[in-house]
Amino acid sequence: MKKVVVMMIAMLFVTFAFSQTKTEIKPTDLSKGVSTYITKNFSGYSVDKAFKIDNKGVMSTQVMVSKGSERLALTFNKEFKLTKKEAIKPDVKIVPVKEEKKPLPPVKK
Repeated sequence: MKKVVVMMIAMLFVTFAFSQTKTEIKPTDLSKGVSTYITKNFSGYSVDKAFKIDNKGVMSTQVMVSKGSERLALTFNKEFKLTKKEAIKPDVKIVPVKEEKKPLPPVKK
C-alpha cells in the first residue's frame, strides 16, 4: 500500500514539475518587441488578451488579436520572434433539441 501512495505522490510531483504556467498580462504591458511586431505586421488588428508562458523554464508570450470577425493567437519566443500563428475558431453555439412534452400517465388510486 505504501508503494502505491508513494507512486501517486511521485506522479503528481512530476505532473506539476513539467506543467506550463500561463499568466495573463495587460496588453499595455507587452514588451516593445512584441508590440512593434504586431503594429508592423498586423496593422488594423487590436490586442484582446496577452499571456506570459513559462514552459519548463522556456519563456514565451502569447497574444490574442482580432480584426472584425477574424481572431488569431500569436506566440512569440523570448527574442520576440513569431513562432506560431493560428486562427481561433468562433464559439460554436449548440442549440438544445426541444423535447416533446408527453402527458404523465394517470395515477391509480
